[in-house]
Amino acid sequence: MPTEGEIFLSLRDKDKEEMLPLLESLIKSGYSISATSGTAKFLYDNGIDCIPVKKVHEGRPNCVDRIRSGRVALVINTTSGRRSVEASFNIRRSCIDFSIPCLTESHAVQALHLALLKLKTHSFGVTALEKMIL
Repeated sequence: MPTEGEIFLSLRDKDKEEMLPLLESLIKSGYSISATSGTAKFLYDNGIDCIPVKKVHEGRPNCVDRIRSGRVALVINTTSGRRSVEASFNIRRSCIDFSIPCLTESHAVQALHLALLKLKTHSFGVTALEKMIL
C-alpha cells in the first residue's frame, strides 16, 4: 500500500460521513485527495480540500484518465446498486491494469488506515494464535 500520494475517491452516500475522520487523518499524513463531483462537493462542504474529477460518462479528462496517468496512488471506490457497479467497472479495471490498490468497502479503508498508522509509528505487536482461541 502506498504511504503517500493521491487518493482518488468515489463514495456511495452512506459511506461519506463515516469516512470523514479517516480522510482528515490521511490528509494530515501527507496524502492528497481527488474525487468525483458528488464526493468532492460533500468533502468541500465539510472543510476538506480536494481535486474534482469527472466521472467517465461526464467527458474527458475523467477519473479513469487520471488513474491511468500515474497520478493516483490509491483508489477508494464504494458503490451500491447495479448502475453504479457497472459504471465503476472501468475504474476498477484501470486499477488492475496499473497495479493500483483499490478498496471497495469502508471497512477495508478503516483497516488500511489503522495499518498505515501502525506503520508510521512502528507500533506493531505480535500475539500467539493459541492465546486468541477461547
